[in-house]
Amino acid sequence: LIQLEKMGPSKLKTEKGKPFVTESGNYLALTKMDESYALEDLEFQAKEIPGVIDTGLFIGYADRMVLHTPGLEVKSRIR
Repeated sequence: LIQLEKMGPSKLKTEKGKPFVTESGNYLALTKMDESYALEDLEFQAKEIPGVIDTGLFIGYADRMVLHTPGLEVKSRIR
């Protein structure tokens, strides 16, 4: 988490007060990122951190994404 903290505020995802563990035995970390990052750079930098297996960015899979913020926000790379 210390290295993820350099990218933005981070915490482990929890369930019933305990760290959430995936089927593969991995932990999930939630990191709030600054919008100044290019998504491709962000994914590359995150995957360079030892122990980071993957990100939830799914670069190249979709042209639009729906963010659950205090409301709903749609971001698109298609103009």
